[in-house]
Amino acid sequence: MKSKLHLLIAMVLLASSLNALSHGNGAPAGYTGSPGDAKNCTYCHGGTSSNITGFLSTNIPSAGYKADSTYDITVNITGSGNKGFEVSPQKLAGTQVGTMIAGSGSHTTGGTKYVTHTTKKSSNPATWVVQWKAPSAGSGDVTFYMACVVTATVIKLENITVPENVALPLSVTASATPSAICSGSSSQLNCSPGGGSGSYTYSWTSTPAGFTSILQNPVVQPTENTVYYVSVDDGINFVSASASVDVQQSATVNAGADTLVCDWADFISLSSSATNYASVLWTTSGDGSFSHPNQLSTVYNIGSGDKVTGSANLTITATAISPCSGSVSQVKHVLLDPCTGIETRSSDGLQLTISPNPAHGSANLFVSGLKAQKISYAIINSTGKLLISAESSTQSGEFSGHLDITSYAQGIYFIRVVAGTETINSKLIVQ
Repeated sequence: MKSKLHLLIAMVLLASSLNALSHGNGAPAGYTGSPGDAKNCTYCHGGTSSNITGFLSTNIPSAGYKADSTYDITVNITGSGNKGFEVSPQKLAGTQVGTMIAGSGSHTTGGTKYVTHTTKKSSNPATWVVQWKAPSAGSGDVTFYMACVVTATVIKLENITVPENVALPLSVTASATPSAICSGSSSQLNCSPGGGSGSYTYSWTSTPAGFTSILQNPVVQPTENTVYYVSVDDGINFVSASASVDVQQSATVNAGADTLVCDWADFISLSSSATNYASVLWTTSGDGSFSHPNQLSTVYNIGSGDKVTGSANLTITATAISPCSGSVSQVKHVLLDPCTGIETRSSDGLQLTISPNPAHGSANLFVSGLKAQKISYAIINSTGKLLISAESSTQSGEFSGHLDITSYAQGIYFIRVVAGTETINSKLIVQ
């Protein structure tokens, strides 16, 4: 009889001990199942533990927590039976990171390293919301470890790791692609902000002025070398950067005016002009040659075939400077003439001869078909400017005169002779 009594007392004591270990009003510190704690709820409840996801969550952004900020930690346990939990923020070695703050139905334990339920809940789901104050800057990643009881012997473990959001200062870089263009082409401006709040607005301007944009990456088509400036504002601060676009103008070339050359000449001097060119090249339709075919000013040695055909087309080609491509050309037409003099007749019989023509230094005028009358003659350049105006009387029906043209530039000039009611015009070519 005594033996049975002892057995009954032992069973009562065991039941009382198991009930005491169930911790309906919260778990003691150090039972989250973290590597540092090395224990979980099975130590008191028995049974087995398994890993779970979805019972533990936070409102910490994916970018990470910010130092000294406070966040919500939510425990949401589903299942039947009485439920409880314990959560702790730790490093791998078990060091506390930040401070736990209890919420409704919970309290801290182990100082502020752990938070646990105050009263177990049987609702499904059973939810507790607590808070965590982040540590000072530079603490790095932190892991929240949780052990929870779903029923007396069903233990679930979960952990989530969040990074530290290390705030970087607002910065920006700007570039242009390509940074060198040919006139008429376009370039893509690129703005790359970083740090700051992460929410940016953009403002572009330029030097020379005239360009503005609020796009992050606008396209531009400058007509001259331009520097583009972008200002980035994150709502707190702003920073600026710049990018340059160099504009290469297209090549141009001018071979000079067409000309007439006496066929007894052996050469003709050429003087052309070009802009924005990498190189030039003279070529001919005839059989002559150039003393310096890769220079703007050169001498064309007239070929025997040129004299037979009576003409030659001389072409100068200018090659563009990169990034422009291609080339431009212009032709100078050269007429080879016997140069015995150029005669011009009027409908009334008045005749004007200029010799030699083309001329260099001086030329002679001869007018026939005149009556005994006064005549006047004038020389006018290609822009219409009057260079010489003179009068003379004649009794013989003819007139001759000498023209000093040593100061005249190469080109075509117009000779006008007026005799009474008659007018005759001709051209003088100065070499």
